[in-house]
Amino acid sequence: MKILVADDERVTRHLLESFISEWGFDVTTATDGQEAWEIYRSGNFELMISDWNMPHVNGLELIKKIRAAPGNQYSYLILLTSRTEKSDLVSGLDAGADDFLNKPFDRNELRARLRTGQRIINLQRELQKQNDRLADANQRMQMDLVAAARLQQSLLPNNLPDTDSAKFAWSFRPCEKLAGDNLNVFRLDANRIGFYVADVSGHGVAAALLSFTISQLLSPQKLAHGLLVQPGTGKDAKPHVSSPLQVINELNQRFPTEEFDGNFFTILYGVLDKRNCELQYVSAGHPPFILIRPGEKARMLETRSYPVGWKSDGEWEQQTLQLAPGDRLCIYSDGVADAENSSREKFGDSRLVDSLISSVSHSIDDSIEQAMLKIETWCGDNDGFKDDMSMLAIEITD
Repeated sequence: MKILVADDERVTRHLLESFISEWGFDVTTATDGQEAWEIYRSGNFELMISDWNMPHVNGLELIKKIRAAPGNQYSYLILLTSRTEKSDLVSGLDAGADDFLNKPFDRNELRARLRTGQRIINLQRELQKQNDRLADANQRMQMDLVAAARLQQSLLPNNLPDTDSAKFAWSFRPCEKLAGDNLNVFRLDANRIGFYVADVSGHGVAAALLSFTISQLLSPQKLAHGLLVQPGTGKDAKPHVSSPLQVINELNQRFPTEEFDGNFFTILYGVLDKRNCELQYVSAGHPPFILIRPGEKARMLETRSYPVGWKSDGEWEQQTLQLAPGDRLCIYSDGVADAENSSREKFGDSRLVDSLISSVSHSIDDSIEQAMLKIETWCGDNDGFKDDMSMLAIEITD
């Protein structure tokens, strides 16, 4: 351990150097506070013994300079003084001194003070090593989270189905790097389009992993052998599109809550037939969705049911909704309505309906984006945005 000794008295300085060197420490000496400050800045001293009264820069000023210096190095500072007044000791501690040594000093007391300082320095070294390891681990974890978030974003619909009878739009706001929400829109065959909005309970990695697994099972890349399209039977049989009820029942069998550490998810899965604009859907514990129809009052369509995984038989019912040109649907996760302002008041379903109605003359993309912006304004700078927010909108155009 490197030790710096600062004292303008030659005899005291030489005695300190002699004793400290004898005990195996690397000692450097300075004749006043200014010299000690220059030496300290150019070296790596873990402990310093400084006289209080010195020319140019006294011991108190030297300690203040060292404590104010930038950097992570911690030095154990001992103030050598003949002062015994309580006010002087308080001043020394306030300046940043760790310990005091009476002047004239005792050899054995000096050695004991050095051992105390050495123990503190060793603890500081170990603490710094642990902090460095934690910082490295945190940096790696943050990089992994960013990569995982990019992967999640890549699963969101980039190319929406191009059809003359319907338009689709979506908006997604994760509350953390990794989200439990996910959504998608995809072609099932030449005439039918599937879509869903899912919301996994909880936050963090566990929720994101379950969300990722759901999105993979409901991936349009797996239509030929996945849940969404069933293989045909017989020699010339063609694959057929799974009904929403079949999809939800299969998800329920694959994701029992007890096997996923209590995590569950809500989902609304629907199939739109563009030939007759008939929508079939099942809502498994999901919030109601909104139907805006020209000339009519906006409606909240709700189906009371269990989330996926809660019961072996959720007893869901498949619903059918006949849509017409001009109709708009908005499906959303509960983070949308539950967003809070600074008074802990929720944004609520009614404000969302009002927002969508006020922008009904705008494009469907602009309409849901304006709704999201209103929610963000509602939350302001407080922490009311505590959950992922997902919205999927459908407009019947022909």
